[in-house]
Order: sequence, then structure tokens, then C-alpha cells
Amino acid sequence: MGIVRTTLLRGAAYAAATLLTMAAALIVVRRLPARDYAAYQTLVKRLGVLVGYAVGLYGVWAYRGAARGDRAMVGAAYLLTTPVAAAAAAAAYLFTRGMGLGQVVALLASLYGVAAAYWTLTRIVLNASMPVYSAAMTLLRRLSYGALVAVLVYWAGMGLVGALWALLASHFLVLAVSARRLLARRLASLRGTRGALASMLRRLYAPLVLQLGQGLQSLDVAAAYAFSTSSLVAGWFAATSLPLLAADLAITTMANLHSYVLRTGDPRRAATAARLALAAAAPAAAVAALYPLHVAYLVNSQYAWAAAAVPPAAAAMLARIAAATASGIAEGSIGGRGEARGLARLYASTELPSSLLYLAATAAGIAAAPGPAAKAAAWSTALATAELARLLLLTRAAPPAARSEIARLPRWTARYGLLGLAAAAAAAPLAPPPSPRFWEEAIRLAAIGSLTAAVYAGLVLLLDPWLRGLALRAAGAAWGLLRGREGR
Repeated sequence: MGIVRTTLLRGAAYAAATLLTMAAALIVVRRLPARDYAAYQTLVKRLGVLVGYAVGLYGVWAYRGAARGDRAMVGAAYLLTTPVAAAAAAAAYLFTRGMGLGQVVALLASLYGVAAAYWTLTRIVLNASMPVYSAAMTLLRRLSYGALVAVLVYWAGMGLVGALWALLASHFLVLAVSARRLLARRLASLRGTRGALASMLRRLYAPLVLQLGQGLQSLDVAAAYAFSTSSLVAGWFAATSLPLLAADLAITTMANLHSYVLRTGDPRRAATAARLALAAAAPAAAVAALYPLHVAYLVNSQYAWAAAAVPPAAAAMLARIAAATASGIAEGSIGGRGEARGLARLYASTELPSSLLYLAATAAGIAAAPGPAAKAAAWSTALATAELARLLLLTRAAPPAARSEIARLPRWTARYGLLGLAAAAAAAPLAPPPSPRFWEEAIRLAAIGSLTAAVYAGLVLLLDPWLRGLALRAAGAAWGLLRGREGR
């Protein structure tokens, strides 16, 4: 299956999954008190991220091993995940007990730490070896999570405990289903794991640089707590949740670019898939940038004061998509005996400086900003600046084989971003004021989004010959398929 078709299938699955996640997120943000919501977001977003960083120390080699069919490397990665899961459980327990949230919450959080560790590695292996199946598993997890949030949090009113039960059950469900598929495909083996472990540990320094850089980003919450209060954390996460969820959708859809380039040595087609992701994401980012109050009211009107954080978060959304896809293409272009040194140089020259910039800019911006709204805007601005810096660094640090393709991504990001802004601006005369009622606001924002999408499609077809040609070929293929069925 070609990379563009795989990308489209993964994108459809992840789009459905993200819609489910957004619906669940809106229930959680509206039903949980500010302190519980801040704790939940810190646990899910930051503890989950830290677990991801820990697994990422060897997950890079598990990913590349799965792409190459190295079963011993994958088996060794699962062995290394056991102590990570234990550490995650302990950290989750201590965090929730320190917040004074009770024994039941602490136990559920601990179990989530275990599930998060094993699911992180399983998703890495599936993305490298079965990208479409990986997307299906993510859809299953989000579907079960959304259904359980609706039952436990919305209808049963179980609050934080219900949200954690939903999180936990959805993770263990996909772990059980995925384990059967992994065993059936024999993608992991305990034979030869001693040599694989030795190889993995010997080359640990390369992903260590990556995880050090990314781990610095997770300290943004610590900076927010140091220079402000939990209300800023809750408000920022709430206001920026939709654009950053959309960014995660695109990035997860593109997670197989690394393995594709590694297997085929073809960065050009991978860059084409990245261009499609940017073109698809641009109108959503533009709507968020020009109608921040609508986005904030849709999430929760009590966080409308943080709407100033939405426009820079929308810019960060596009820059993050471009940087993440560029990173995947660059990683896949590094191979051979010196791959560990090559990856270490790439991470040290891109991930580490951009993460340091983000942490420093976040801390300085929150400390200097005069009020909560300004602090939230400063936080998002720091994120956008750091993601743009990472993208520009990648255009210089990527291997020569991929550099020319990656160098096009900033231009594409700017092009589709500006077209999206022009389309969203066209909807301004018809845009009603925001409404504190969820369904009213959902309908109003959907109307703005639909008009923006229609105008954007017209602009793209008129001004972008490449996308116009792609759309005409797709329409021709669909027409031919339809005519073929009619002739039977």
C-alpha cells in the first residue's frame, strides 16, 4: 500500500478518533472542578508524556527493529518496559496522593501508569509494522474511552474517578486486542533478546538526547505552577485543547513516515504525505486563530478568559505538524552502521535547542505577563516559537538525502496557513457571537468551519496546481470506480 493511500486511511481513522476524543474532552472539562481537571490533565498529558519519553529511550530501536522485522529487538523492548511501568505506577501514585485526591484515585492513576507504558511501546511497534491496524486500535481506544466518559462522568456523575476508570479500561482493552495480533504475526520474540538488549543499551545515547530535549518540554507545567496557579494550567489546557488535539491527529497519522523512509529510501513521497497533512490542517487552524472566543466557549465558557491563548496555539498547531513530519523524514533517512551517531547529531541540533527555547520562553513569558489572559497567551506563543524554531533547524540539520524535501515544508506551512486565514476571514461577516450553551456554540462554530472549508477548497483548487491535479486524479479514479460498478 502506497504512503499516500496509507496516510489517507490512517487520517480517516484518526479523524474519527479525534472527534471522539474532543467530545469526551468537552464532557471532562465541563464536569470536573478546576482542581480535579488540572490534576487530570497533568496526569494524562504530562505523566503520559514522561512515560513516552522513558519508553522512547529504547522505543526508537524497537520502531526501527519492527520496520526491519527484527523480532528480538522488539522482544527486548518489552522486557525493558517492565521497570518503566513500575516507575510510572509509583510516580502516578505519589503525584495524586500529594494532590490530596484520595486512595482510589491514586490506585487508578497507578494502574494508568502501567497501561500507558505498555501501550506506548505497542503503538510504536504497530506504527512501524502495521500502520493502518495501529490507527484502528487508536480508534477503538478513543471510542471506548468516549463511551465510558459519557456513561461514568456525564450520566453517573463520577467525576475524576469516572474519568480515570474510562482512561484505564480503554487502554487495557486495546492492549489485549493488540497483544493477540502481535502474537499471531510473531512480531516479538524472547529469543536473542540478550544480544538485542546489549545493542539497544550500547546505542542508548542517541534517543537519550531526543528524550532529554522532549522531557524539558514537559516542565512547562512546573513553570506555570511556579509563576502562577492551577487556574492558569486548567485554563490553558482547556483553551488550547482543540487545536493541539488536531495537531496530535495529524502527527499520529504521519507517525509511519520514519519507517516508510527507512524501508524505501524515498523522502520525496513522504514529503508529499506531509504536504497533504498541512493542507488538510490549515483551515481548522485558521478558524481557531480568528475565532478564539468561539473555541473557548465550545470547550467551557468559564475559561473564556484564556481565549487569547488560542491564536498562537493555532500557529503552533501548523508548525508542530510540519516539524514532526520533517523529523520523521530526517530520522528515516539515517541508516547504516553509523545510524546511532547520526540520530544523536540530529536530535542534539534540533530537539534539544528548541526544547530549551520553549521552556525558557514559557517561564519568562508567564513570569513577565501581567495577568492570567496574558500569561496564557505567552505560554502559547512560546510553544509556537519553539515549534517554528525546530522546523527551521531541521531544514539545516537533516541528512543531505532528505534536506531538499524538508526545506519545502516551511514554505508549504506558510502557504496553506495564509490560504486558511483568507478563507476564515471570509466567514467573518456571517459569524454570530459566541454562545455559552454548548449545542448552540457547536452549531455556530460548525457553520463557520463549513464556510471556511468551502472557501478554502475553492482557493486551493484555484491557486495550488499540485493539489488541483491531485483532486482531479482522485475524482477521476472515483468516477471510474463508479462506472465500473454500474457496468456489472
